[in-house]
Amino acid sequence: MLQKRIEEGDFECFLAPVYETNWQLIGLCPKYNYVAWFCFKQSRPTKKITTKIETAFHAYQIMKGTHSSQFKKIQWVYPKCYGGQGEGDDCGLLVMRHMLEIIKLDIIESFEKVFNMVRPYSENDIDVVSRHWAECFLEVLSGA
Repeated sequence: MLQKRIEEGDFECFLAPVYETNWQLIGLCPKYNYVAWFCFKQSRPTKKITTKIETAFHAYQIMKGTHSSQFKKIQWVYPKCYGGQGEGDDCGLLVMRHMLEIIKLDIIESFEKVFNMVRPYSENDIDVVSRHWAECFLEVLSGA
C-alpha cells in the first residue's frame, strides 16, 4: 500500500503514524530521498519497516527513470522528541501534535531542525491537541 501511494501520489511528503510498541510517526519525502522517524521513546524502526520503506522508495526512483545502479541511499533522520508522558499512553496524542505542527509549518525536509526538542510537552499541551483532534474527527464524522 505504501509503495502504491508513493507511486501514484504527487506529494512532496507523506506522514504515516505507526504503532509497534508505542505510537511513532514517519515523515516520508521520496522526492528528496529523505525519511524522518519520530519516536518519543527514542527507538529506531524495525528492519521490517526500513525494508518496506526502502522498497517503496526504490519503486519511486524506478518510476522516475532512475536505473537501479544509480539508486541513492535514503537519508534517515531521527529528531529528538520528548513527550512528557508518564506511562507512555500519550504517544498517540504526541504523534498527532507533531503531525499538526508539520502541516502548519509546511515542513518538507528540515524535520530535525524544528523537532530536536529539549523540553517535554506539558499536560496542557497534550490536552489542547486532544481537544483539537477530537473536534476534527467529530467534524468529519458529522459530514461537515
